[in-house]
Amino acid sequence: MFSALSLCLVMTAGVARAEPGFPPSFPPDRNQLPQLPAEPDLYGRLPIPTPDQDPWYEAPSDLADYAPGQIVRSREVQTRLLGIPFPVYTKQLLFRTNDDHDDPIVTATTVLVPGIPWMGSPRPVVSFQEAIDSTDSSCNPSHTLQVGTMKESLLLQYWLEQGMAINVPDYDGKAVTWITNAEGKMVAAVLTSCR
Repeated sequence: MFSALSLCLVMTAGVARAEPGFPPSFPPDRNQLPQLPAEPDLYGRLPIPTPDQDPWYEAPSDLADYAPGQIVRSREVQTRLLGIPFPVYTKQLLFRTNDDHDDPIVTATTVLVPGIPWMGSPRPVVSFQEAIDSTDSSCNPSHTLQVGTMKESLLLQYWLEQGMAINVPDYDGKAVTWITNAEGKMVAAVLTSCR
């Protein structure tokens, strides 16, 4: 019975004809949406300086006296998703770590905490290392989470919905080192500072 029904449906399905003028194209001078600014243009329109222009990221003169993972300073910031404020508590930590030569440096991490209560144990913290493929400090998550241009921000949604906190470090540092051992040191040091 199944094969007879399938054959009947195939035979009565018909054939669709192609319409060369469908769908209609829009005139090139009119777009459906207004022209959106390019990502670099956003930075000049928001009152949030890039890390290389923000004095908050500066290392203190006595940085060598800090232990790896020790917090140098902190601040509360607003997280944005596609430029729209996102309702999570966000705190940034500037902490001491080491570079490839074991010299002391600072880098930042952003800690996101959802408003969902967590009961019975300390709130779990997930460390998320965004794929950073730039040598420009404006691509570090501490900046892109504030301006709303972090490309992988939707991946954080699952953990936030579960009530977990998320740690998103600038594991390339202020100098934006790329594919070095220092990246691992920065992630390990930030896990110490988030305890």
